[in-house]
Amino acid sequence: MMHTKKSLLLLICIAVTQFAQAQKKYYTFSIDDSIGITDQLGNEIIPPSFKYSDDVPKKNEIHLKNYSDKPDVIFNTITGKTTEYQHIYSTPLKINGELFVELKQKNMRHLMSLERDFQIKLTRRFSDFTNNGNYIFEKYSETVYAKEKPTPPTKKTTSGVPPPPPSPQILPPPTEVNYYGIINNDEKFTTVKRIAADFYLQLYKEPEVEKDEDGNVVHRLKIITLDANAINPFDFIIFSKNKTHQIYDAKMKWIKTFTLAKAEKEDLIAYAKKALNTNLSEYSKNSMPPAPMMVSSSNYGEQDEPEIIYPYFYLKTLNESETIFGLQKSKDSDQIIFKLDSQVASKLDLKKHRIGLKYLEDKWVFFSFDPITGAPFLPKAYSDKIGMQIITKL
Repeated sequence: MMHTKKSLLLLICIAVTQFAQAQKKYYTFSIDDSIGITDQLGNEIIPPSFKYSDDVPKKNEIHLKNYSDKPDVIFNTITGKTTEYQHIYSTPLKINGELFVELKQKNMRHLMSLERDFQIKLTRRFSDFTNNGNYIFEKYSETVYAKEKPTPPTKKTTSGVPPPPPSPQILPPPTEVNYYGIINNDEKFTTVKRIAADFYLQLYKEPEVEKDEDGNVVHRLKIITLDANAINPFDFIIFSKNKTHQIYDAKMKWIKTFTLAKAEKEDLIAYAKKALNTNLSEYSKNSMPPAPMMVSSSNYGEQDEPEIIYPYFYLKTLNESETIFGLQKSKDSDQIIFKLDSQVASKLDLKKHRIGLKYLEDKWVFFSFDPITGAPFLPKAYSDKIGMQIITKL
């Protein structure tokens, strides 16, 4: 019964892998630092002309970018459809835990989910977004122009001669004012508050220093679980502009405004501690550095012989004159897929099923291969260029 379950599980895993492979039809490749797209048969779909690419597996997309006058492209790896945008910007922004990118098309800006077909239209031409606790902060600036004072009415003179016109008003130059828009972290993307500030400082409550009867500080061991994806809501936050500072609580409710010239971060924390009568820190418990890895002394130096699991792919040099890529099917069965008649630097990524080959002094080619058969996904023009010889046609 146990063997039957294992066999069934193995068949399911193979079926899932084969289904995924059958669904994805297109792959990126790069040569001389330029990225293009090929299909499974080695046909060049998009020539290598982009500098950057991002795989978006949940949407079956590849984002090709140059950050130049040339349009960026979203390529669908199932249908082969391409959609051009003026720019595609990667962002660290997460809305409800979903990663988003920014799309720009002429004067239109949108945030697009990397997990589903969902976009949020943006109203400003330029702004930056960051996640902060339970909120999203949008940093932007607006140009403020001084208003002219109304011209006083002309007074009549006894002589009947009108007085000279008033001197033209000299207005100060326009200024740029920085703002932070505080946005709810949900799909409605509603701005709940707008604060004029140049920077902010998030603060977190810390336990009071514990002392014994003699006044000595008591140190206690704490076990902290670190999570890079954890949301760390701040307890208080200070927004600062010049020498004016405002304190808000975790729900963005205003608490206090104070003036402190040339204030450093330590000065603001010290003032907030005193004003709020609370021990505060700029670091949350999840932003502390992880503890160093420790090795058990009892097992140090003792390593079991690793178990070899077949089949597996390999990339190696033979006799310092050939570089070969193959599939080791069993201990005694080996299948060479391709070779190069030279010793080259190489990289094999078995997790992403990618190969990198340095075919000249400073020239590299990167491409994907079939995770089941090992067939390389590289157009023939480029495999010929690097001297690749296909040994086993798959």
